[in-house]
Amino acid sequence: MAGVQASAKARQRGYRVGFALVAMVVLISLIATPFAPSSALVNLVDPPSARVYALTPKDATPLRPIVGSIWISPRSMSPNGWQRSG
Repeated sequence: MAGVQASAKARQRGYRVGFALVAMVVLISLIATPFAPSSALVNLVDPPSARVYALTPKDATPLRPIVGSIWISPRSMSPNGWQRSG
C-alpha cells in the first residue's frame, strides 16, 4: 500500500510541476504581448539608427510583374491530375 501511495504522490508532483511550467509560460507571454506591437511600430516609424547600405543602384528600374500563363479551373481537373488549360 505504501508503494502505491508513493507513486501517486510522485505522479501528483509531476502534474504540479507541469502545471507550474505551463502557467509560467502563459504568464510570460501575456506580459510580453503588449510590447510586441509597440516594438514593431517603433521599427517602422523611427529613422534607422545605423548606416543604411543600398542594395541596388539609384537609377535601377523596378522589374515588371510576371504574369502566369496557367489558369486552374474545375474544368481542368481530370482523373490523371491537373492539366494545363488553354
